[in-house]
Amino acid sequence: MSRLATRSHRPGLTPSPEPSTANEWLEAVRAEERRGEFLAEIDLANRGLERYPDDLRLKHRSVLALARAGSTNEAARRFAELGLGAVEDDEIAALAARIEKDFALSADGETRRRHAEQAAEAYTAIYVRTGDYYPAVNAATLMLLAGDVERSRFLAREVLAVLEREEDRSYYADATAAEASLLLGDEARALESLRLAVTKHGGLDLGSPRH
Repeated sequence: MSRLATRSHRPGLTPSPEPSTANEWLEAVRAEERRGEFLAEIDLANRGLERYPDDLRLKHRSVLALARAGSTNEAARRFAELGLGAVEDDEIAALAARIEKDFALSADGETRRRHAEQAAEAYTAIYVRTGDYYPAVNAATLMLLAGDVERSRFLAREVLAVLEREEDRSYYADATAAEASLLLGDEARALESLRLAVTKHGGLDLGSPRH
């Protein structure tokens, strides 16, 4: 019996077969993510990499799962070990920014300010390239943590401008609008956006999870 089948064998459940392609490994990793099983997600991503060591998606998931599990130091170590710093890809860049953000949120004083500034600059660069609201709102919040209120508010306004052009607003879009509105001190708009987000969450209109 394979290691995966052993891991998946629980009373009343049929053991899962071993994935046979990189895509199947990736889908198995995503399935564990959807269940919130971060340790299983990490294990599957690493085992998939044993079979497909050059697969960028599995490398990304291997590190992201560590970050989501709260293992920030290990995520940073693994990011460097896999050589992801040399990869020109916006998902990888967002992962690097996510790790810096996690370092900022777990620190205080000058260390927090420094990591927040680095993460904010990384997210800003992604926003400039992609025009996506999600890196922009991360950059705005982190700029505030870094003490740059003016740039934080500028980016928050950019976020709201991008969202106004969104035709299909997901839960994440409305939650992001609430965050940007709070950064601008507009509590009424933030509350309305949160109400919309809650309504969509109840209807399971979550869109895609982000870094």
